[in-house]
Amino acid sequence: MSGPTASLALAQRGAIVTGVDFSSEAIRTATALATELGRNERASFIECNVYDTLDHLPDTGCYDLVYVTWGCIGWLPDVTKWAAVVTACLKPGGVLYLADGHPSALVFDDCVTGTPGKPGWFVPYFEREPLELDETQDYSNAGATLKNSRVYAWMHGLGEIASALMDQGLEIRALRHQTATGPHSGASVSSECPLRAVRFKLLAYSPHGSEPPLGLHAS
Repeated sequence: MSGPTASLALAQRGAIVTGVDFSSEAIRTATALATELGRNERASFIECNVYDTLDHLPDTGCYDLVYVTWGCIGWLPDVTKWAAVVTACLKPGGVLYLADGHPSALVFDDCVTGTPGKPGWFVPYFEREPLELDETQDYSNAGATLKNSRVYAWMHGLGEIASALMDQGLEIRALRHQTATGPHSGASVSSECPLRAVRFKLLAYSPHGSEPPLGLHAS
């Protein structure tokens, strides 16, 4: 189980996947791509709020892997509820693979001028009120202008995320930090604003089962 884009990538590698997204356009595009790639028998998609995922599944507790990648956690007002959904999807021995921007990267902003030789501030690490931002450009298309520019995001510390998962009974087996090397971290972002390129990867296992032979690692 993962988002639409990640689902197609996993289906290309032989997995049977279910993608979840609240965007009808994302679901339509993913469905069309799955058909084009001949993977529509391996990839299915659900259009819903992530918190409502369990209401749209034919069965729960049957997934080997829940795959959550870049730019997800910050859009969730409640990581405790999210962790409960993740855990309910996993079979015994199933794995959560979470890769996202490190929350500490949001505290300092090296694209904002601070005192000489130091980055500026963006948001306190322990901020719990939602951030209201106006983002008029799309990260994947610098030439696009967004009509709906107001977005809301939430700051979740790494301890909060890990604790939410452990409180659901998951066992954290790996936690790694790195600089970004993916599509959300092009050369201009990494070189001009290196703090924004700090990422983390986390592996958490659902206990009471043998570890699935997925060959996963968080390096």
